[in-house]
Amino acid sequence: MTENSNIPEERFKQWLAFAKFFLGTFTIAIITAIINHQIQTRELELKELEKLGNYIEHALEEKIGVRRRFSQYFATVTRSDKLRERWKEYNSLVEKEYQIIVEEKKEKEELVKKLQEDNLKGKSVGGELARVRSQIIQLEQEIKVEKQKYTPSQEVTVQAYWHKKGFTSQEAEEFRIKLERDGIPTAVMKHVNPEAPDSIFIGALVNAEDAQLILSSLPYEAKYIFPLTYPRAKGGDPTGLLVGVGYNSAHNKANRNKNNMPIPISKEQFNSLIEIGLSNTEFQLRLRKITSL
Repeated sequence: MTENSNIPEERFKQWLAFAKFFLGTFTIAIITAIINHQIQTRELELKELEKLGNYIEHALEEKIGVRRRFSQYFATVTRSDKLRERWKEYNSLVEKEYQIIVEEKKEKEELVKKLQEDNLKGKSVGGELARVRSQIIQLEQEIKVEKQKYTPSQEVTVQAYWHKKGFTSQEAEEFRIKLERDGIPTAVMKHVNPEAPDSIFIGALVNAEDAQLILSSLPYEAKYIFPLTYPRAKGGDPTGLLVGVGYNSAHNKANRNKNNMPIPISKEQFNSLIEIGLSNTEFQLRLRKITSL
């Protein structure tokens, strides 16, 4: 065999060696890329899990509104496919729970409308009406993402006077515990007049949410409301951030001038102040209208 006859065989061997080298390099590159991708994916998952750890208290939050917003966020922005799918599953469960509470709130709002009609007809449903309203407010707190925060200078406070009847010491203490559980500071004192209370005072800057929570928890019927200008020495508040309960319209009547006299408030007017979904602006407009009569 001549030297020239070995050329094709040599070329074949060279191409074979090149093919082995190329395929080997290509395979190694693919395997390396796959491993790198897996490592990067794992690192991404670990970083996202680490980030999640900073917000884990939101996932464990009792309020469904907070958990719903939290799960919606991570079900959308999580980069890891595996983790994102898990968040979508969790969000689906939370959404079902959220809708149950929304439906329950709607049912109770319908019940309030019926009870208000019965109340205006003179039926004795005040206790049940207050209880259902309180339940609605609690449900609203459940589905809200965040309760409005107030600085110390804007904090609403309650001044509650108890009597021998109508609003007893025990009722006042239960009233205080309930409000302070919802973040409203409440001071309880004994009224010098033993007769049952029939009046309230609401400051001009009290927000609708707190006012409705307080009024819905009131254990007696408010037939009078003192004007916004009621002096501090008599139970008013020039800062506009006080709610006074347990007041008596007849107490110290002889020493009042005409601008400090209690104003009659009808059941319809009272109900207008605790209407569900009322904005702060509308609440304060209604309050001013009632107290300017």
